[in-house]
Amino acid sequence: MKKYICLTLICILLLPLTHCGQNDGGDGDGRIHIYTWDEPKDDPEGKITRVLQEEFDRTHPDIVVHRSAVPMHKDTRISFVSAMVGGRGPDCYNQAYFSFIYLLIKLNMCLPMNKFLEEDDLMNSMKENIIKAATVDSKIYGIPDQVYVMMLVYRKDLFVEAGLDPDRPPRNWVELGQYAKILTNEKKYRYGYALLGMDWADWHWENFVWQAEGRVTELLDDGRCAIRFNEQPGVEALQFYKDLRWKYKAIQKDPLQSWECNLRDFVNGTAAMFMLHPGDITFLFEMGMDPKTLGLAPLPAGPRGKRAAQIGGGFWIINPTIPEDRQRACWTYIRFMTSPESIRKRWHLRKKAGLIYPDTPYWKGLDQSSLDYISDEWIDYVNESIENGRMEYFLKDRISPYLARAIQSVLVDSLADPKEELDECAKRVNKEVIIPYNEEQR
Repeated sequence: MKKYICLTLICILLLPLTHCGQNDGGDGDGRIHIYTWDEPKDDPEGKITRVLQEEFDRTHPDIVVHRSAVPMHKDTRISFVSAMVGGRGPDCYNQAYFSFIYLLIKLNMCLPMNKFLEEDDLMNSMKENIIKAATVDSKIYGIPDQVYVMMLVYRKDLFVEAGLDPDRPPRNWVELGQYAKILTNEKKYRYGYALLGMDWADWHWENFVWQAEGRVTELLDDGRCAIRFNEQPGVEALQFYKDLRWKYKAIQKDPLQSWECNLRDFVNGTAAMFMLHPGDITFLFEMGMDPKTLGLAPLPAGPRGKRAAQIGGGFWIINPTIPEDRQRACWTYIRFMTSPESIRKRWHLRKKAGLIYPDTPYWKGLDQSSLDYISDEWIDYVNESIENGRMEYFLKDRISPYLARAIQSVLVDSLADPKEELDECAKRVNKEVIIPYNEEQR
């Protein structure tokens, strides 16, 4: 096994390992028993998931699903990998995140699903830009469970108050800066755009790099990785961040404040615009926001008209070490939980529960227009954003802390030069991440 992966796993194995209760898959009752880590939370969305799970249990009496929550750890990825290495991983798992599944594939922790997809005639039924992260050498290792796409949310009431058209959100970076400046009112303790400058700063910033027609990193044909974030598009994206802070003076006073604080500011009307994915809209309402005040739009286009939005979420994967009959039972379960029919049922149950936000469908032809509780405009905006969707950049889990520091530098220091900061960041990333990673590929 590659040197870097071995070191990673050694570190993981030093952590406490929670037993997930896996056994040999049966207890002599003639049924197939599978063990999953998909016990839903006790929240509105979790209750909907439980309804679907109970329907599966009723309609598939030959399969017994033993559901557990992911063992407690601040990072669920470590919980999963450590359990798999210890031979106690689940039979199937639905939190193989888009930015992480490539490592699970490299570690042989995911079963290729092509044979099942071919049997059910589903090989070409999923949107390519969504399934791409789980595809290696034409083998598909995961089926999407939860999918999101980043979009712009804004407060219509504050647009009206500032003299802006509440039905015309900013369409490009220039308008975003102008709108943010107009919406900023220090006397009312209000600012135009809640910028993510905390330790996950690259999560939102990568969208701006793509909109500038650039890349953060590039996965080369031979499996190696190349740095691209310090090229001109990345510099343009970081300069725009600097402009929002120092030229327009239109972001929060603490540029490094947490995502939770940004969200709180948006809900209470301190912030007028924010980047969010539709799945969090109900969360806004639960925090007290009036649905009538919420506007939703695609992310503004970059300096040359390019639109791009990050898509993410988690995949269902199957443990490749379990017997074939349990693998097939896992597929039957995954197929049921992710089918267009189950998704439509989920939409119907969301309506009954008052969860009014558009979904991010990954099956081709799955139409949200039947959702009469969601505006057609919102649905169109989500579909447009999905079409412009991009996977999180390659090696994000390793590079993110380095980029966050470079982004933060221009937010706290008006004299910091975006090109110099990114070049210096690239040197560190190349030495500590890229060179070791590329050596693994030899």
